[in-house]
Formats: sequence, C-alpha cells, structure tokens
Amino acid sequence: MPGVCRHVAVEMVSGKPIERAYWIAFWMTRDGRSARRKFSVARHGEKKAYQRAKAARVDALAAMDGLYATSSGLKGWLRRHKPPPQA
Repeated sequence: MPGVCRHVAVEMVSGKPIERAYWIAFWMTRDGRSARRKFSVARHGEKKAYQRAKAARVDALAAMDGLYATSSGLKGWLRRHKPPPQA
C-alpha cells in the first residue's frame, strides 16, 4: 500500500545489535508537513502492525476532507488563480 512501509532499526544493546521491526504509515498534513505513525512488530505481531499502519494512513487521509496542496509552487498558483467568490 502506498504510504505504508516496513522498517527495521538496529540498536546496540550491551554491545550487541538488536533488530526492532516496525510498520510505518506516512502522509502529508494540510499545512504541508509530513506525519507518521509507527507500529511495533514485537508488540502487535507482523499482521496486526501492518493492519494498524494501513488503518492509520487511511484514517489520516480521510480526515483531510476537501482539496489540499503540498507543493509550494502549486500553492502559489492556486493563490493567484482563486475563483471569484460565489454570490
């Protein structure tokens, strides 16, 4: 699914590498910032962590009703080409 990926972080604990796997959901906010939520495979299991990441992305995108632009060039064009106000 676009915007959802699996990531494995390697941390050194007592001189030994420990792998920690996560499923991460990414999206852009209305103001153009990036947002993310991550779900631990160790805590939720592989399938549940993926399902939660997928649901987090779907929910975040659904919460952004209407049109939005993340490109500064597109935002500028939209400002310059505003439709006239409706009477």
